[in-house]
Amino acid sequence: MCEECLKQGIVKEADLVHHIIPVDKDPSLILVMDNLMSVCNHCHQVIHSRGGG
Repeated sequence: MCEECLKQGIVKEADLVHHIIPVDKDPSLILVMDNLMSVCNHCHQVIHSRGGG
């Protein structure tokens, strides 16, 4: 499920895994579970448009 949609009470399938701290800023976090979140394509675009990774 998309973690961002769930925060709003919306149940939607996740399409992508988003790195909270971008890999280009810290490659050591590439597979750290606490740095990953499941998101739908729409939420992923919104996150990136806000400068969030």
